[in-house]
Amino acid sequence: PQVLRADGYMLGIDGSVQGHKVMPVRSSSAVTVSVTDATRGVAVNHAPTISSAGYNGNAFNTHPPHTVRAAETKTCSDCHVSKENDNNSWVASVLMQGSNQVNFMGRFIYIAEGREGLSATLVAEQTEPQAVMGSHLQQIAYPDWYAKHEARGGRLQENYAHRGADVRQVQMYGEFLLAAAGKQGFVVYDIANVADKDFSQRIVDSPFSRVGQKLYVRTKDATGVAVGSPAPLDPRRNPGETEDQRKWLELNEEQPVAPLYGYAFICDRQEGLVTVNINTLTDGLNTNNQLKRAATYNPEGHLTNARNINVVGNYAYILTDRALEVVNISDPTGPRWVSETTAPLRDPRSLAVQFRYCFLTDADGMKVLDVTDLEHPRAVEGAGLPLRDAQGIYLAREYAYVADGADGLAILDIERAEHPKLDQLFNDGGKLSDTRDVKVGMAYASLFAYVADGKNGLKVVELTNP
Repeated sequence: PQVLRADGYMLGIDGSVQGHKVMPVRSSSAVTVSVTDATRGVAVNHAPTISSAGYNGNAFNTHPPHTVRAAETKTCSDCHVSKENDNNSWVASVLMQGSNQVNFMGRFIYIAEGREGLSATLVAEQTEPQAVMGSHLQQIAYPDWYAKHEARGGRLQENYAHRGADVRQVQMYGEFLLAAAGKQGFVVYDIANVADKDFSQRIVDSPFSRVGQKLYVRTKDATGVAVGSPAPLDPRRNPGETEDQRKWLELNEEQPVAPLYGYAFICDRQEGLVTVNINTLTDGLNTNNQLKRAATYNPEGHLTNARNINVVGNYAYILTDRALEVVNISDPTGPRWVSETTAPLRDPRSLAVQFRYCFLTDADGMKVLDVTDLEHPRAVEGAGLPLRDAQGIYLAREYAYVADGADGLAILDIERAEHPKLDQLFNDGGKLSDTRDVKVGMAYASLFAYVADGKNGLKVVELTNP
């Protein structure tokens, strides 16, 4: 793994050997696979692995303490919500829900470019360490390349595009890129060869004849796409349906992978919610590459004008032009509308959830909802911040990063979730002037924000370094 941190703390339940005790947990196998051939062609680029039982190859293990403390080092608020309610991010990490800071972004960043299609931009080196270009690490590890990058004014050089569709949103899924493509609906692109110099067309929608595959589902006006996990799982490998399967689950003390992890969820302005079974993308078979709808759902028009979708546990949080709609997707073939939240939302645009709170952007700025009960989000009175043009939002530990249009990147302190405050507005001297979305990830010891800056393209911002 690129990231090794000692400032996090996670708890889990150990196996039967230790009597199912509650113990600290660590990430022990964050595996992605890359293969470079003798001609320096990258035959495999950051491909995630899947276990024989269908789980993702990123493994966590309990880690029994090897020392005995002389005095207590943990307090009640290390595991429970504090009286001051200032540890939402910390408890999210302790409960292994994650706080979104150590996400792995890889060497390429994918951008939905609307009517211009989509593109992949190279942001990191191929050799180890795969330093982000222009970063503190590149300056140390590759001083000559860093100097050339600076001489170019920090401009990134490699970009590979696929034109022809009106791509509104993209989601990386293993060696595929899922796209909400407006009138063309849901489209899956093959990005397995995006880093391979032996391929002239590095992003394709038909790696084989169209006669033998159909990696798209037409919808009327797809605006967003979401999956349960961007690192693929395969629920069909051991669904626990036969006696032998149930036996192995019992022996391994495992449970079946939830069905929703085998589906993509697409929001559509006219059709509402469309679910598509995407197990074919992980099963390794080349004879069943035919995608089709599993369900189309728009009860009483609640999901009309849907514009954004997020998977939150067993629920899809869908933003329309007037409300936040909650849909139960535990059965992807039979979604069930649960509730909606309207006030005080005004033209909602994007959202992100961290443990007990949902942070949502709209025409007024950022607002906070209490989602302790996931089925019934509740607006927190007075919890919000005015922003001029809040668009995409991303949470990483105690901070929210908001693409704020002409004002650049708004960085908000959300340590006390019900009392957020503006930390700073960053526009790099006016260079970030059309921000639409932002994602945050770590590479080695540095934290980066990848900002979709509209007419200005992709911007990479180093937020922290050693």
